[in-house]
Amino acid sequence: NDKAQVFINFRGADLRSHFAPYLHDVLHKNGINAFIDDKLEVGDDLTDLFEKIEESTVAVAIISSRYTESDWCLNELVKIKECVDRRTLRVIPVFYKLEISIVKKLKGSFGLQLWKLWRKENH
Repeated sequence: NDKAQVFINFRGADLRSHFAPYLHDVLHKNGINAFIDDKLEVGDDLTDLFEKIEESTVAVAIISSRYTESDWCLNELVKIKECVDRRTLRVIPVFYKLEISIVKKLKGSFGLQLWKLWRKENH
């Protein structure tokens, strides 16, 4: 099956060169079809990514300390949430070098960046 079964969501600048490709390779070696956005560049249309999310049955959201600095990541996360709400997708969160309490309580630069975006976008 060419369709993605696992969609890997992560902030590229933090994880593109080591953890995300490693996870992708491990999944493939174990017969799990996974998708990682290693060919898209800033400014590219996100339609293809959203289709891969829709085709997936699982999303792995790798949350790092600078995750909230990426509009791209957050747009993917919104699409993931839409699929979760429709019960077509399950999410496995991975907190990469980040305390869960920082995410839960929106602390530090992680929380500050998210609050700035929230105010800016008026969500």
